Amino acid sequence: MTSTDTTSTTVTATPARSTAPWRDVLTITAVAYVAAVVACELVLLVGIAAEASFVLTVPGTPPHPVTSWDIVTTSTILPIGVLLAALLARWRRWFLRVGQVVGGALALLSVLGPLTGPTDSGTRLALSLMHVLVGAGAVIALEAIGRRR
Repeated sequence: MTSTDTTSTTVTATPARSTAPWRDVLTITAVAYVAAVVACELVLLVGIAAEASFVLTVPGTPPHPVTSWDIVTTSTILPIGVLLAALLARWRRWFLRVGQVVGGALALLSVLGPLTGPTDSGTRLALSLMHVLVGAGAVIALEAIGRRR
């Protein structure tokens, strides 16, 4: 007489993750933000060493000197945009590419502000480079999020 084992094994399929886990998204975003701010601060220091004024003058308002705090606060657009694109990518993955295109395009378009502002050439160049650095940080962060699956 032989006996057969009739125990069954239940297999549950887990859905494939379409984007990176939130822990990774938050880490990548934070690293990109800090890297962009540090890079912009270095540009500020080099610009100051090169005797750029870093004073913005808008007609009808008092002159505004660019400070480190201005860089920290205005660069917050990077994590806001990256997190928005990552959130939308939970619904449709192609939002990561859309975020890269929009982030890069907005950074390049925003360069027009410093380039046409009434200030010295060193300030124009440095501020334009800062805009490009923040945009590049967003594009690179979204690429990293897209590759983490």
